[in-house]
Amino acid sequence: VNVYRQSLAGRYPMSSGSARDATLDDFGQFFSVGGVMDNYFRKYLQPYVDTSAQTWRWQPGAAQKLGIAPGVLQTFQRAATIRDAFFRS
Repeated sequence: VNVYRQSLAGRYPMSSGSARDATLDDFGQFFSVGGVMDNYFRKYLQPYVDTSAQTWRWQPGAAQKLGIAPGVLQTFQRAATIRDAFFRS
């Protein structure tokens, strides 16, 4: 979250009306394969998520077990969509 706030929040393309752009390095550090979002998901969440369907779903009881709001998963799926669109694995 701190990386996002420091380097991407309030900057284009994260904020479409912003006059400030995110740098390509910052965008890549956050969204690329092995970037902040990808690493966090793989390290902490992937075992608890079913990614086989178009819309990702928590394994039964996983969100409660981890103490994470169910909607957080959508953020990680969006990050994966960005990763897949802009970066090769």
